[in-house]
Amino acid sequence: MSRRDTFALDRNQRADIFCAGGTLRLIADHPLNAPLIGMCSKAAFVRATELTVEQGDKTVVVYAARAGREQRVASAVIQRQTNGAMLLTDWQVEDGFTHRREPVDGAAVHRIVALPATSGAASAGRAPAATPARPAPTSAARSAPGKSRPDRASRRS
Repeated sequence: MSRRDTFALDRNQRADIFCAGGTLRLIADHPLNAPLIGMCSKAAFVRATELTVEQGDKTVVVYAARAGREQRVASAVIQRQTNGAMLLTDWQVEDGFTHRREPVDGAAVHRIVALPATSGAASAGRAPAATPARPAPTSAARSAPGKSRPDRASRRS
């Protein structure tokens, strides 16, 4: 059997595999994901954590759920070598994700992973830095020693 690259799905990911001509052949969805609604009836559907590209496959498109929505996060072209090997190549990966390739038994296992948040906003699992509820009074707003300032609510008109 010739070498065939595989793709590993992470939780909250699915992959669509297209044949030559752009026809959707297969939808592979991670087994722990919620059920898909409104699927194309002509494409085969599988629940899997790994999928292997087949003869005639042309493109793999990876989707991930983020913030309650599904978004396209990567795509790859499937190239057939003269020796019969089927390789996932030319990865196009969206910002916030990265492609990882791990050699296994003469083939490769590909995975798309989310990068950790690097912006100033708090990332999942981290609380934002504590800020005081109100700013400390400036020196001009402080009372002189030995004198008190009347409470605004107790002032008479």
